[in-house]
Amino acid sequence: MCCLWCVVAYRAINQAVGRVIRHRWDYGAIMLLDERFNQSALQNSLSKWVKASMQHRTGLADVTSSLGQFFAKWTANPPGPAKQASVSPVCFHRPLRTARLQVL
Repeated sequence: MCCLWCVVAYRAINQAVGRVIRHRWDYGAIMLLDERFNQSALQNSLSKWVKASMQHRTGLADVTSSLGQFFAKWTANPPGPAKQASVSPVCFHRPLRTARLQVL
C-alpha cells in the first residue's frame, strides 16, 4: 500500500518529466539517477509514455555514449514539419510525429 507522501512524490516526478517535452516537435533526455527507479513499483507510477522510453544504463561511459548517439540522431534529423515536396505552393505535406524522448 502506498502512503500519501509517495503519491505526492510520484506526481511531482511525472510533472518534472513532462516539462522536458513541451510540444510534438520536442525531443529530450531525462536521467533518473536513483537506484529506486529500478524498482517496478516506482516504474509503474511513471506515465506510460515515459515507461515506454526507459533504458537502464550502468556506468558513466555507457550514459554519455547513449546520450551522444541520441542527440546526434535528432540533431542531424530533427523532428518537425516535412519540407515542401510538391511544386505547388498550395500543396504541402506535414506528417504527424510524436515527441521524442530518451529516459536513462
